[in-house]
Amino acid sequence: MRVDGAGLHAVAARWDAAAGDLLSETAAPPTPGSSCQPSLSAVSAAHGAIASFRAELAIRIGTRATSLAEADRRYASNEGASAAEFAAVAAPVTTV
Repeated sequence: MRVDGAGLHAVAARWDAAAGDLLSETAAPPTPGSSCQPSLSAVSAAHGAIASFRAELAIRIGTRATSLAEADRRYASNEGASAAEFAAVAAPVTTV
C-alpha cells in the first residue's frame, strides 16, 4: 500500500481551514423587534441551532484533521521501523 503523506497533510490542512471558517463565520442576528413575536422567536431559535451545529461540525472536522495527520505520522514511522527491521535481518548480497 502506498500512502501520499504530503497529500494527507494537504487534506488535513484544508479540513483545518474549513473548521476555522465554520467557527469564524457568524450568522447575522435577527432584527430586534418585539420579543413576543413568534416569528422573531423562531428565527432566534433557528440561529442558535445553526450556530450550535456549526460549532459541533467545526470540532468534528478539526478532530478528523488532527487524526488524519497523526495517522500519516504513525504510518511513516511504522514504514521506517519496518524498513530498518528488514535491513537488519536481510543479509546484503555481495556476489551473484
